[in-house]
Amino acid sequence: MARFVSGCRVVTWELHEMDCRLAMGMLMDADSVDSIVCDPPYGLSKEPDMAEVLTHWLAGDDYVHTGSGFMGKSWDSFVPGPSVWREAYRVLKPGGHLVAFFGTRTYDLGVLALRLAGFEIRDQLAWVFGSGFPKSHDVSKGIDKALGAERAKVAPRSVIGHQRNIGNRRPYMDDPDHQTDSDEPASPEAAQWQGWGTALKPAYEPIVLARKPLVGTVARNVLSHGTGALNIDGCRVGDEGGTKAVNHVKKADGRLERWDEQFAGARNEIESIGKGRWPANFAHDGSPEVLAEFPVTGASKATRGRRTGKSAGVLGEFAGQDDVTMGHDDQGGSAARFFYCAKASKSDRNEGLDDLPEQPSAASEFRPNHTAKAEAGEDGNPYGRWSPVRNNHATVKPTALMQWLVRLVTPPGGTVLDPFTGSGSTGVACAREGFSFIGCEMTTEYVPIIRGRVGYAYDKAARVDHAVNSR
Repeated sequence: MARFVSGCRVVTWELHEMDCRLAMGMLMDADSVDSIVCDPPYGLSKEPDMAEVLTHWLAGDDYVHTGSGFMGKSWDSFVPGPSVWREAYRVLKPGGHLVAFFGTRTYDLGVLALRLAGFEIRDQLAWVFGSGFPKSHDVSKGIDKALGAERAKVAPRSVIGHQRNIGNRRPYMDDPDHQTDSDEPASPEAAQWQGWGTALKPAYEPIVLARKPLVGTVARNVLSHGTGALNIDGCRVGDEGGTKAVNHVKKADGRLERWDEQFAGARNEIESIGKGRWPANFAHDGSPEVLAEFPVTGASKATRGRRTGKSAGVLGEFAGQDDVTMGHDDQGGSAARFFYCAKASKSDRNEGLDDLPEQPSAASEFRPNHTAKAEAGEDGNPYGRWSPVRNNHATVKPTALMQWLVRLVTPPGGTVLDPFTGSGSTGVACAREGFSFIGCEMTTEYVPIIRGRVGYAYDKAARVDHAVNSR
């Protein structure tokens, strides 16, 4: 365990290198953590027999799925079952929130497991991004392969363009090592299905927001345990201020006046709306692909006039007032500004890992042919997907996104648990937000990455805190 003192409280972080069920069951007390924020396995493997899954889950047993998951990783073969979430439920304080990412294909399974463990489902958030890579099977090519019809060989388009630039195209066209199958079908059957695939490009991931049931009312639970509510003001979007109209109704002796007079003193008063917009259940990465889907809108402020006079003798007479300008103090632009933006940082992914060697990325391990093409200048290298990295975890979430999530559901000075620590992004987020962190990870190859990233983040937070308190 590592720790440092911030002001009058102690901030700690620890990592349990074992199955999270064992860690939670053996090492953690009931009602001991304030929130759970995690990115568990998505189970993107062969579709299970749901009758068999439910038979096991309803009997209180674990369902063991065979096969591999995302990018061939065995740990991703199936979503965590109710037995995992029952332990998470036990260690979470009453009213504590749980945030978990799931895949679009298996979100229903993940949420069902949470429900069976006793959690209340409060909302679904959407994480929208532009870096998704389509993993679709070309049906036309598959038909040609099944029929034994060989397609013509051509140089990849990127290589052709490269050779045009240097005025020498023939060697690549004649070299079998630099050729690939043509996109043109080789059989009539394949031609009928040209342009058909098996999957859409991934562009968002659903996030479940769940809560352990309250003890009594929200107010009583918050006072007793510090949990049960969301940090709305701490997660507002943008920093623009503004004003809004507030209706006030005249009362007499604590009661509304007679119906025909109850609005006689009504008026629109202008009050400050503070900073930023109310957070929505939608966040994005600010990429060009995502921003292109939003319309451009004008400034959010508008001038409104308010009338005077009577309304058919029913609502009484309104006092005259000047026109007022209300709304947020922004200058307009993409409507994406209405939602939280968490941009991914390439440097953030490897921060604190200078002592680790570069190694093939998870994507390149799963598809080595793409690495070879990228090294030869073919097919590009989208988002650095095939480049060597120090942090080679397959599903690294942006730290800015994880900061927003832990801040949303964790009370000041609280402790966050991540049962599936992966590359440590939740831990880094906790360090930056001043929360204590407990992580669990059973895949040994990721432990150095976690310890490097999270340890660096907490050391940096301690240095900053010391500098501030020393002034």
